[in-house]
Amino acid sequence: MDSPRAFVDPAEVIAEIQSRISDRFDPDDNEHIQLAKDLFQAVFPGQPLDGIESVHWTTIGFEGPNPVPTLRTTHCSLVGLRCLIYFMQNYFGDAHRMVVDNTTGEGGYSIVLFALGLAEMLVQCMGFDVINGIHPTTNTLLREPDAFEEIFCALMIYGDFRWKAGKENAIDALVRKLQERVIEGLEADASSVISFKNFVTRSKDFKSQATESLGKAKEGIASALSGFKKLFG
Repeated sequence: MDSPRAFVDPAEVIAEIQSRISDRFDPDDNEHIQLAKDLFQAVFPGQPLDGIESVHWTTIGFEGPNPVPTLRTTHCSLVGLRCLIYFMQNYFGDAHRMVVDNTTGEGGYSIVLFALGLAEMLVQCMGFDVINGIHPTTNTLLREPDAFEEIFCALMIYGDFRWKAGKENAIDALVRKLQERVIEGLEADASSVISFKNFVTRSKDFKSQATESLGKAKEGIASALSGFKKLFG
């Protein structure tokens, strides 16, 4: 007999995310600085970081060696930081492929700006910081452990696919397109995180397009496709 499916209290998850939204990144807060350091180690395992500044931050799209100005002026940056750390740690292959592709290839984009914009969009669509309150489907999805982070990761990977396919060429436009999908998914009343991810990424079409392009793909795309199949298969 299958063991009962583990659920968490969505009210606790909602309260935690809302508390992060209300906080602004504070360079004098040791917990906030530690989050930035955790992200650095997730992206650059074993790379020493003295203080908070490093030229390596530019690799993932910060404008300079100090990440604080961007984090300080971006809404929901603490939510975005935590989600990006989760992505780097739990989807290491896909995440680091994206880092390498956007560092060495042509037509790259800022991973960190995409991640922060994506986190803010999810916060708004799911109802964490709007007057109408939490969307009913959000309550259903957040019963599953790490639901918010898992949805974020799926959209990171799918967004990267869309960018490389040339469907959008600006981060704002990419986030808006994903926002449309998220709103549709919430209104479709998805019953699980898996069904929600499959709906918003159109996983069947996603796989079909990837398969059709496999024969003419450039070197390195095979590893990316294996990551997509692992996530959506």
